[in-house]
Amino acid sequence: MKMNILCAVLLVCVAGTAAAGDWKISGIIGANYSETAVSDNWTAGETDARSWMLMGDGAAERDGELTDWLNTLKAEYGKASLSGSGEQENADLIYMNSIYKYKLTPSINPYAALNADSQFTEFFDPSVLTESAGLGWNILVKDDQNLNTRMGIAFKQTMLSGAETGSETGAESITAYDLKLREYAKFVSEFKVFTAFDAGADVRWDSSLYVKLGKYLTAQVGYLVIHEYDADMPRPELPEDIQTRLTFGLGLSYNLF
Repeated sequence: MKMNILCAVLLVCVAGTAAAGDWKISGIIGANYSETAVSDNWTAGETDARSWMLMGDGAAERDGELTDWLNTLKAEYGKASLSGSGEQENADLIYMNSIYKYKLTPSINPYAALNADSQFTEFFDPSVLTESAGLGWNILVKDDQNLNTRMGIAFKQTMLSGAETGSETGAESITAYDLKLREYAKFVSEFKVFTAFDAGADVRWDSSLYVKLGKYLTAQVGYLVIHEYDADMPRPELPEDIQTRLTFGLGLSYNLF
């Protein structure tokens, strides 16, 4: 059942890349690799080390006169190892959104959305699926930057093999901003808050900066902040209970933006 739901979400989120019509495709696909190898008699502080990562951050949007359908997919996977230790994941992320909006006015848009948050390790296990609906507002709309926010009711399911699916109902607020600096750089950021009606809250702030250094060379900086608080957990202590992840990448890429 879980895989059927998640496969349906995946098909919706990537439908724009396969369906005919006036879809606008944007994003970046990249890979980076680094390695250090030293001889057995090396006396400095370095040791054998290796790391690699594959990443993709893309969108398919169909913007019509009365409706807008936006599908996004962010995926990362990589491993790192030091001499004497096995490989460990240093990047592991699948984050998909599908948002359908009706243009009630130029600024106000009722919407329905699907979101899937998971990872490649133990594929889609665990995973979080969220369905939401509400109203969205376009705060800033320009050729080079966009700022919008939306709020509504959301239904969240947390799925883990061998455990009963956890379900929550609550309010959701998402604010997204993207900025394109000519043809050389792009910044994207999303701030998401889910507040369960029976107490508890989840906060996710994900920001990325991409800078083109050549036709097939791109630098990427990512910063992810996560805070999770369930009703049956001890009261959180801030900022100790805030999780953060900072990533840097430099490697071959194919740019669509």
